[in-house]
Amino acid sequence: MKKIFYRKNSEFNFFAVRNGILSEWPRYLFFIFGIYIMEISSGYCQNSPYPPSTVIKGITLNWSTHMRSAQGSDNFQLTWADDNNLYGAWGDGGGFAGNNNNICRVSLGVSRIKGSGNNWKGEDVSGDPDCAENEATFKGKSWGIICVNNILYMWVVSDHEYGHSNFVNLARSFDHGASWEKSNWDFNHNDKLSIPTFLNFGKNNDGAKDEYIYSYFIHFEDNEDMNFSKEK
Repeated sequence: MKKIFYRKNSEFNFFAVRNGILSEWPRYLFFIFGIYIMEISSGYCQNSPYPPSTVIKGITLNWSTHMRSAQGSDNFQLTWADDNNLYGAWGDGGGFAGNNNNICRVSLGVSRIKGSGNNWKGEDVSGDPDCAENEATFKGKSWGIICVNNILYMWVVSDHEYGHSNFVNLARSFDHGASWEKSNWDFNHNDKLSIPTFLNFGKNNDGAKDEYIYSYFIHFEDNEDMNFSKEK
């Protein structure tokens, strides 16, 4: 897995470094500061860089509070936005208003979750036009979304038909997921990076301890197959 640091420019301009070339994405972009590789092995990590917690001894889940919604729409990583709502991307489903049986099913949608933990509601912001507030304008999958300075950012990975390692784009939304624009740069199969996510810290990422935004990627080797295409 690769960990990528992004440094925020004080003038809120985005710059992307790719293969040593600096390109600008108007108004706001991330500066790729550095890449570190962390070896991940299946099962328990024998060489953990940190000792076991002396505070957290275990986790117990209260299944009496368990609820299911938007069934069939997977991934659903979430970010806590400036408007106090949660936003999350999902794939291969119909979101909250559709289902997994081809009713309003899309490749990539975005939903808003508002309310309290005991009284919440899911709304599809982007997806099929018959069910969502706005029509999704591109396909793909996402495992990472974050809100920074009132703007949503989402990693977009190529869809099943191309394999998840074909490309990775960064998309942004100035209207809380109603519309999106994608970067004019990407990571591709030669970069051996796929399925990234963001490290979120609090509402609008205001809890961040420094001026960086952190992303985590799967770094696959030459002998690994990241083409998860469905069988025909």
